[in-house]
Amino acid sequence: MNKLGRTLNWCALFLAILAAAIFLTILISDPLFWLNSKLQHLTVIADLKLHVLMHNYHQLLHYLTAPWPVKFSLANFVSSYAGMHHFADVRHLFLLTEIVLVVTGIASFFFLRKLKRSHELWRLIRPFEWATLVPVILAFLLAMNFDAFFVTFHEILFRNSDWLFNPNTDPIINVLPESFFMQCFIIGFVLFEGFLVWGIVAGRKQLKADK
Repeated sequence: MNKLGRTLNWCALFLAILAAAIFLTILISDPLFWLNSKLQHLTVIADLKLHVLMHNYHQLLHYLTAPWPVKFSLANFVSSYAGMHHFADVRHLFLLTEIVLVVTGIASFFFLRKLKRSHELWRLIRPFEWATLVPVILAFLLAMNFDAFFVTFHEILFRNSDWLFNPNTDPIINVLPESFFMQCFIIGFVLFEGFLVWGIVAGRKQLKADK
């Protein structure tokens, strides 16, 4: 395999890991939102029963992740144009994540299968060891000042200020507290780290077996 091919395979693998961590975090956010609704009394804030609030969250998740055209609509929350525009921006990012996951996931499957068959899973060890530092550094920055981390994150991903919701015009933000997003970030970091640790363990296990 030439140098370009190896580089593309490694890029695809890391993108697949990142996309998988993000996608799984989105899925986990469903029970996580239910738990936060209980612990943070979000039903009281929204003045809605739990099953009604969850229905609205499911509507939001469906809009953000469905790969076919979906109209934005929340049964019990009004939304401003800016709010809907922001959710449209988020939807584009989520759909991009899904596309990246499918494309790089397939490429990574064949790459990992090739490494396993040629007894070269040990090649995962060093790159993955370095990569494990990324979630640690980000988690440290998050712990130091989540507000600053959250703002910087949005300023990098979005080229407008639509993400600055006004509770009066977009009351959905009242049931999406920063602590919920922080938990999602932490879960994403843990998943990303978990995939890397799995690769390191698999590489070391094969290396030990081949000795």
